[in-house]
Amino acid sequence: MKFIEELHLPKQLNPYQKVLLNLLYTATWLDNKMQKELRHFHLTLPQYNVLRILRTQNGESLNAFDIQKRMVHPESNVTRIIEKLIEKKLVSRMDCKDNRRKIDISITDEGLNMLKKTDYLTLNNMEVFKSVLEPAEADNLSDLLDKVRINFISIYS
Repeated sequence: MKFIEELHLPKQLNPYQKVLLNLLYTATWLDNKMQKELRHFHLTLPQYNVLRILRTQNGESLNAFDIQKRMVHPESNVTRIIEKLIEKKLVSRMDCKDNRRKIDISITDEGLNMLKKTDYLTLNNMEVFKSVLEPAEADNLSDLLDKVRINFISIYS
């Protein structure tokens, strides 16, 4: 069902109202869908994001500031997220050798195992994209979203 029908909106929206509302609605819908799935693993979406970021380090650590710069939800309280992941034994914390005020965060084996259990979420979502979009369409959509975001950043910063 189209978002206009789901939200019971008037069909005569102008194209810019439509795209803005559709983008917000779709992003929220996908976010909620993933959060619902992650609850089965006692993870939040920002926690999942931190684990995925740390996995890309191939065993190397990152500090909290660098993690936050890479997050999809950068407004999240990364310190609190890391503390929760430490409690769950999914990441570990070490004092930074070069700067005692900084801490380095690494993913643990338990964290890597958790990602193995949850990787199907990302893979399933990508399969849906693959089933409805040609590769060129996916690239074009991504480029268009970048174009919009970059221009919003230049207007609002």
